[in-house]
Amino acid sequence: MISYLGQLVASLVLLLILSLADCYEASSQHTVGKHIFVPLWRGSNSNHSRSLLASATLTVGGSIRETGYFYATILLGTPAHPYDLILDTGSTVTYIPCSDCGSSCGTHTDPYYDADASSTYSFIGCQDAKCYTHGCSTDSCYYTRSYAEHSSSAGRLLQDNIHLASPVGSQPIVFGCEMRETGEIYRQAADGLMGLGQAAVSVVTQLANSWAIDDGFALCFGSVEGGGALILGLPDFSAMTGIPELKYTSLTSSSRHPSYYIVTLEEASVNGRTLSSQAGFSLRTTFARGYGTVLDSDFQIDGVKPG
Repeated sequence: MISYLGQLVASLVLLLILSLADCYEASSQHTVGKHIFVPLWRGSNSNHSRSLLASATLTVGGSIRETGYFYATILLGTPAHPYDLILDTGSTVTYIPCSDCGSSCGTHTDPYYDADASSTYSFIGCQDAKCYTHGCSTDSCYYTRSYAEHSSSAGRLLQDNIHLASPVGSQPIVFGCEMRETGEIYRQAADGLMGLGQAAVSVVTQLANSWAIDDGFALCFGSVEGGGALILGLPDFSAMTGIPELKYTSLTSSSRHPSYYIVTLEEASVNGRTLSSQAGFSLRTTFARGYGTVLDSDFQIDGVKPG
């Protein structure tokens, strides 16, 4: 979720739409006819060369039509328990309800996370280097997040193991253990949210900093009916059958919101007709206002009136 949703007229949620023969079939085992494929390389290497680090793939569930969001199921704790997390490139903190949240958290797909039942759980104090949010409540590292639709999540940060497919395997990550939910977060079926934005607390950043994966990830959305894959780390796309040669564009930075993935929008077209020529304005100038053109996986769709 991005907190400015619905507030800015001159912002565009941009996704790179490609017709692919396969949606990374070898990893996701899910094939659909049309796909939205968004690889995000977050490193500074301009030639996009790969290291020898691993990657892991999670199947994407949900759909715009049925649930209004896309999610992935992760395994967390020891013994491992499943949690359905909404995939959000516009947020940074990953969170699920704590067992002692009680009525302050809603009814979701899976039972609440119980830190005392996990042998790999670790407490994070206010002065701990892994207290990425720099918040504190009764000696525990604390976080809070609120969104434009008046939903919110708050709780303590702690550490436990996430279990991914080989060769990545089990890795410790810091995440939020919710003590309060409001709004849509309270009412949604999904257990929580996976923050994929650019920040130290992001799952991608943590796994990359521990040398478990390359510093990047890719989202492959099937269609409005659902399906797809989340790839943590970047595999060798050139060796995959059915995926065309990838084209890259630079990310731009924002001092106001350094965690967002922002690109410069040059032009957009529908059925070969550019929107600027039809509307009589500069699309690049218009969408450079506000936050600019933000890549957000937890998105809402706006329509364009036909000419």
